[in-house]
Amino acid sequence: MQQAPGACSRTLRPASVAQACAAVLVTYHPDIPILLKVLQATVPQVDRVIVVDNGSPDALEEGLRPLLDAGRVVLRRLGRNYGIAYAHNRGLEEIVAAGYRWALILDQ
Repeated sequence: MQQAPGACSRTLRPASVAQACAAVLVTYHPDIPILLKVLQATVPQVDRVIVVDNGSPDALEEGLRPLLDAGRVVLRRLGRNYGIAYAHNRGLEEIVAAGYRWALILDQ
């Protein structure tokens, strides 16, 4: 089975690329059960998911606790709503700094 060039993969990636693909998911007062479904569908497809939150209540972190504790999802809280573009850029900065080759950009 061949893979399209540049496609994110956890099993078929060049040996020289330690981490191939990470996702940035921006949230703002999300519906936690729906967000969990989105994350459960996304996590198996990428190496890391960075959730960048635009000022949601503490219930967000509580709802994500099982995924955060598993280590493949990280939460970055901005403290207030800076907007989706700003939040995506903060997540992308972290992805680039960590050496990921590809990024998947998502909104809740």
